Amino acid sequence: MIGLLFIVLELLRRVDVRQPRWMMALAAVLLIAAAATHSRNYVWSDKVALWEDTVSKSPNKARVQFQLAQAYYESNDCAKALPHYERSAQLDPRDDRLFTDWGLAYDCVNQPDQAVAKIRHALNLKPTAHGYSQLGMIFGKNGKYAEALEALAMAAKIDPNFDMTYVYRGDVHLEAGDPAAAVQDFRHALAINPRNQPALRDLALAESRLGNRR
Repeated sequence: MIGLLFIVLELLRRVDVRQPRWMMALAAVLLIAAAATHSRNYVWSDKVALWEDTVSKSPNKARVQFQLAQAYYESNDCAKALPHYERSAQLDPRDDRLFTDWGLAYDCVNQPDQAVAKIRHALNLKPTAHGYSQLGMIFGKNGKYAEALEALAMAAKIDPNFDMTYVYRGDVHLEAGDPAAAVQDFRHALAINPRNQPALRDLALAESRLGNRR
């Protein structure tokens, strides 16, 4: 684009742009420049378009494939994300965060067994509170409460200050019919992070259910 501007400036210096033929030529150049600028601005303003463009230029970079997968996932186009997580894993199979996010994409398309397998692989690479919390969340969503609580206990052991662990555990207790235990977990999460919106929302729900029992 800068090169095109230099051409225009050189044209203005050398010719009499008042002549009709040069006016038409200059107008054509400016139209091309405007179209190119609009196209590039669109790419940079849209995350999916940006990473699609980048992948088309650098398809064999793990980070680029991962970023496109994330962009699809964040735009709720999880099915499109899956092959790019897979390609990223082929290029760099050592990134535990990649496998965790790949598992969440499988969860997004309602394939919990694949989701669990990918997150377990991530945990084999590097055990983290985040990874175990996501495993617990997926187990809880699918009614496997014992497995969920076991995974969330591991998350709390690895990092007692990761607030989302207690949100997910509270949700499991709530779904299992124990609002009193859920209230304790949501309050624990809020003691760590008072701005945790899921904890605030679910605490109100748990307290409402607990109140209805009295």
